Amino acid sequence: MKFRNILKSFATVAIATFAYSCVDNEFDAPSVEYLPDGQAITISELYQMYNTKGGAFKFTDTMYLYATVIADEGSGNFYKNIYIQDNSGGINIKLQESAASVRIGDSVKIVMDGLIVSKYAEMMQLDSVKPAYDLIVLKNNVPRTPEVVTISQLADYSYTCKLIQLNDVQFAPADTATTFANGYELVTMNHTLMDCDKNTVIVRTSGYANFADVNIPNGKGTVVAVVSRYNTDVQLYIRDVREVNLDSTRCGGVVTAARTLSEDFNTLANYGDPSTLDGWQNYMKTGTRGWQAKEFSGNIYVQASGYNSGLAEMETWLITPPLDFSSGDRAIAFESAIAYWTHTSGHPAKVMISTDFTGTNYTEATWTNLNATLAQSTSSNYTFVASGETDLSAYTGTGYISFVYVGSSTESTSFCIDNFKFGEKGTLGGSGNTGSGTGTYDDPYDVEYAIGNNSGNGVWVKGYLVGVIETVDASGNSLSTFVPSFTAPFNTATNVMIAQTASETDTNNCVIVQLPSGAIRDAVNLNVNPTNQGKEILLYGNLETYFSKPGLKTVTGYWLNGTGIIPEEPDGFFIEEFATTLGQFTGYSVSGTQVWEWASYGSGCAKMSGYSGGAVANEDWLVSPAIDLTSKTNVVMTLSTAANYIDGWDKMQVLVSDDYSGDVATATWTEFSGYTKPTSFTFVDSGEISLTAFEGKTIYVAFKYVSTGSAAATWEIGTVVLKEKN
Repeated sequence: MKFRNILKSFATVAIATFAYSCVDNEFDAPSVEYLPDGQAITISELYQMYNTKGGAFKFTDTMYLYATVIADEGSGNFYKNIYIQDNSGGINIKLQESAASVRIGDSVKIVMDGLIVSKYAEMMQLDSVKPAYDLIVLKNNVPRTPEVVTISQLADYSYTCKLIQLNDVQFAPADTATTFANGYELVTMNHTLMDCDKNTVIVRTSGYANFADVNIPNGKGTVVAVVSRYNTDVQLYIRDVREVNLDSTRCGGVVTAARTLSEDFNTLANYGDPSTLDGWQNYMKTGTRGWQAKEFSGNIYVQASGYNSGLAEMETWLITPPLDFSSGDRAIAFESAIAYWTHTSGHPAKVMISTDFTGTNYTEATWTNLNATLAQSTSSNYTFVASGETDLSAYTGTGYISFVYVGSSTESTSFCIDNFKFGEKGTLGGSGNTGSGTGTYDDPYDVEYAIGNNSGNGVWVKGYLVGVIETVDASGNSLSTFVPSFTAPFNTATNVMIAQTASETDTNNCVIVQLPSGAIRDAVNLNVNPTNQGKEILLYGNLETYFSKPGLKTVTGYWLNGTGIIPEEPDGFFIEEFATTLGQFTGYSVSGTQVWEWASYGSGCAKMSGYSGGAVANEDWLVSPAIDLTSKTNVVMTLSTAANYIDGWDKMQVLVSDDYSGDVATATWTEFSGYTKPTSFTFVDSGEISLTAFEGKTIYVAFKYVSTGSAAATWEIGTVVLKEKN
């Protein structure tokens, strides 16, 4: 059919040529559409008018814009939009229909009457342009020369919608194993372009581009592109793949296998690509989302998540630089955390090792799963868990470690990694076997143990006061980025860092201690007590993550300079503190999908909430074991509870039964309501609840929780103590 059309076209031309030869040489002049006179306007003046008018506006005057086309629709990377630039700036042109005849390098005149100047996602655009009426090509083949800039300069808004050239740049290592986009499924993809100083910018390519399935080059060189913007993200669009010339040796050259490696990811920017770190690789095996850096309270970690991805499938690999296992005595340690667990088909992550990966094609290598300790579904959100040392002495030669995440938009649990270490086994901390102590006042944990085993409530830890995490400046103003300080004067009174030695200046070797307001903070903090620096201290609290580092929180005791506070242990014949589990209590779900669970709040607690993306109807009970009061007198019960989003205490009841036999519905329950109740997530003591009416009987204590589709409180039970009152 195509051949037949060509013949028809040729015949038409031949007839036209013959007809032309048979007429005289008097030509009819072509028709000319005479345009009314009008004022010329520049692109920078359009920007000024937008700002003066306070937003989008429509031209009603006869004015003309003269500029050069710097991006057209020819490659398929742009659809119904082109970019133009004059000597004052650049702007995006939104077309009502494609402008197939408009090409890069065309000098054009745009009739402004009726056109709209607006801004979308922080990029200025000229909208509603009809190519046949509003856009007149004056001259062909007068291309603009791209302006040579650096990646860091692109943050300046003045480069938006301009043609630029970057020198000495390269794509992130993981991107070099893929294509510019997915031309088969017509999926747009983002890739990371970087310079030798690790500055990065996004290169975005449409799945409709004629170079979508071209492999991304692995070298260093020059890239010519148009600068676009989506809110705060600068994005480059390539006009022609021939303007990507990356054939020189990459920055950094060959990465040598490391005998030791310590990576806390703190040099990455928030949402940064971890493959910009020397030797690290970030692959998107399935889907278009990889690992990225995330920031919280001044700490940077890396995260993979299917949340809000829109992906039916997602698999991403974060691979370390090459590691040297030749001595046969190596190990790894790291910290992991989860958030908003939704996976129903197993754990979202695994840790793998390969000794035949060459650094260029991970899908062809042999990978073996390592049984490393990972944060689980029962872990609190964003609470980092130490992996312990994973022994790699069975491996020799050169190898790589990979963190693999599998998820989707529905199986969307977030999984986080921080403080990766590789080195001689027994020296990494976080082994679960280093350090000493039993956590008592007489035999406290040392800092090394607390770092490597950062979990457990109601323990004593011993160390030297060495510094603080500064959260405010000298004037008391909050810092946007929190920074460690080991040198007086100190500005922050709400935390301290303790270490194994008094001279420590590395936060990786410290436990960060949260100081509660009151007597403990007053006595310990380095802001008003700078002479405390270097002194040995004992602190009593809960080992858990703080500032995304090994920490000690809910501190209720200390011993310093021969004085302090030693908390009294609760006394009673029945004590449940929910230190690490639901303990002696059992949860029963009558209706709804939410259940009583353990949480780390306070010193550990039982928690129930009917909220799951919205209020959900539930009825759930938490019931004690049988408690024998047959030989007890003057029995009282005390509780420590917290609650928020309260919708009436008739939905959160404290009950006692003496005929419960396993079915909460058939037992007789007596409610106790006259105790002190919480009003927030701050735990409060109930005061004494008299149980004299049940003396001589065997009882069960229950906490009944009810939520509806419109209201769902959160209820936390910290302690339950029954004792005989003197």
